[in-house]
Amino acid sequence: MDVSLVIKQRLDELGLDQRDLASATHVTESYVSQLLTRKKAPPAPGRTAIYDKIGEFLDRVADRVPAPGGGAAAALQAALGAALLAMVGRYSVGPEYAQHQETIDRVVAEADELRGIALRLAEADEAAFSAVAAAYRLPKTTDEEKATRSAAVAEAVVNAAWPPAQVIGVSSMVVDLAEALVLIGNRNVLSDLAAAAEAAGAAVATARVNVEIDAVEDGRPLAISDQVYRQTANPKQGLGHQIAPRSSMLRARSTQAPIRLMPSSVANRNRPGMVGIHQPLIR
Repeated sequence: MDVSLVIKQRLDELGLDQRDLASATHVTESYVSQLLTRKKAPPAPGRTAIYDKIGEFLDRVADRVPAPGGGAAAALQAALGAALLAMVGRYSVGPEYAQHQETIDRVVAEADELRGIALRLAEADEAAFSAVAAAYRLPKTTDEEKATRSAAVAEAVVNAAWPPAQVIGVSSMVVDLAEALVLIGNRNVLSDLAAAAEAAGAAVATARVNVEIDAVEDGRPLAISDQVYRQTANPKQGLGHQIAPRSSMLRARSTQAPIRLMPSSVANRNRPGMVGIHQPLIR
């Protein structure tokens, strides 16, 4: 099907022009013009729907509601790190990677599993923090109500600390897998591997701050489990304190790796106005 021709015919039937189409679809007029002149291909099927779903989630985060919030965001950052890592592994195929294929396949399988776990933790965090918000809404007029509310808040906050602590564990495993892949994976996508490690580091930082700040009521710290403490607050044993330097090291090792370069004539074809710039040949 000639999509450009179909769009032109439909615009003629409706008595509209490309400016009207651009306004209705929230894109630039230049983009529509490139579609109509076949300089740009239309989006792949389902691509717009994917970003619509992401937009719906971000609308919920931006809304004035207790959840989803920082905890769910941390879990999604971990899921993004795992997804990027799996992508790097899937680009590391062929004869030059044959001697490491078993390791690469294991990394991909485990990264896919971690992505699923992280998404479930996002859901768990949203549910747990909704319970925290409900506890804070309990009445506190009488001494009895205050005691009931305080106990409910303490229990809900302790329960809500569990998903972020697990996110830190997942993020640590993402970095473990990235360290296994950095020296044997496809050099042309190592920037994505570095991005995976940085996403895991961001997930840890976000999860930690949620636990450390939320586990307080009326200025008093609430008791959290030993496991949560080890994962988040303990400066000697906590995974949260170990991820940042490891992800930084991975970024450094990734950026030092050799990459194949496009001829400037090819690179500049996609970069109007850029002269003499060599871009990495990605994927």
